[in-house]
Order: sequence, then C-alpha cells, then structure tokens
Amino acid sequence: VAELSLSAGFCTVYTAMELQNVMDSEAFHGAILGNDLTLTETTIPAGKTLAVPEGTTLTVSGTLNVYGGTITGGTATAGGGNVYMYRGTFNMNGGLILNGSANAAGNIYNNTSGYLNINDGIVAFGTAKATGGNLRHAATSCVTTMADGLIYGGTAPEGGNCYVNNGKFTMTGGSLTSLNGHMFHVTNTHAVITLTGVELVNEDDENILLSVC
Repeated sequence: VAELSLSAGFCTVYTAMELQNVMDSEAFHGAILGNDLTLTETTIPAGKTLAVPEGTTLTVSGTLNVYGGTITGGTATAGGGNVYMYRGTFNMNGGLILNGSANAAGNIYNNTSGYLNINDGIVAFGTAKATGGNLRHAATSCVTTMADGLIYGGTAPEGGNCYVNNGKFTMTGGSLTSLNGHMFHVTNTHAVITLTGVELVNEDDENILLSVC
C-alpha cells in the first residue's frame, strides 16, 4: 500500500501529477492520508481507494474526478466527513463514498460555489450529529446534480440523507433511502429540490419526507 506523507499544518496541496504518480504505480492499492488534503484537478480511477482515517477530510477546491474509485472512512469535527467542497467541482462517475461522519454532512458537504455531479455513484452510511447524514447542500451558490445514483442509509437528527438550506438539489433516477431522520430537511432559506423518477425509501420511525424550519 502506497502511503502519502503529508507535511504538518492544516492541509497539503497535491497537483494532479504529484498524486497521480503515486496512484498509477503498480504497487498502489490505496492511500493513507495523515492530514487534511486538498485535491486539485485529480482523478481517482476504478479499483483505486482513498482510505481516509479519523480526523481527516478531503477538501476539493479544484476538480476531483472519481471513475469507479472509493473514498471511505473520513471524519470531521465540523462538516464533510469524507469530502468538503469549497469553490470546487466534484464529478463522481460510479464509485463509492462510504462511512463518513461529522457534525454536519457525514459524507459530502457542498459549500461555497461548489458543483457536485453524481452519475451512477453510491453515497452511503454517512452519520452526522446534527444535519445531513450523507449530504449537506449549504449555499445559494452551490449546485448538486445526481443521475441514476444511490444515496443510502444516512443517519442524522435533521436530514437523514440530505440537508438542503440553500441552492438547488436535482436528482434523476436512482434511489434515496433514509434509515434514521427525515429524508430532507430545509431551513428557513430558499431551496429548490427536484426529483424525477427517484425511488424513495424512508425507514425512519416518523416517516417524514420533508421537514422545514
């Protein structure tokens, strides 16, 4: 397993070439990240895994492309257990984002001019102490689009799977499953949620699709 050694401090920035050189090596099976990591113009191909240990979040400020790869196991004290988006673009084409945990957005936090595009990917088993078990969409400048993917098994007091307090969330095809918490939670701000041909499975005891406060 190849290991990325990161310098001390809040985050280390890897360019596409620097990270891809590690991931393209024949010996590479995963990456162990020691600090917060900012990925710029980076691709995670099929069969490759970024294993994100406790206390670490991937910060996307450029472009992150996932083609069948996996991001798993990250935690954050604030937002975005696995992925925190800040003025970046995250294109997920297949692949898995799993088992993240945070105060808000267990798996993905889309914030501040972020563009999140999920095509056939799976975002699952995220846990948040407050909002958005799997995904939080948090700014008017953000856009989240999903086609034929799966958001499954999120757990949070508000927004078991998705918490939208600004901006637009659009999903076509695929399915949403909430194990605990309301399927969607919208705060007292402007939010547009568009679902087309989406299977909704709400296993929460209260069986609430959308809550607003």
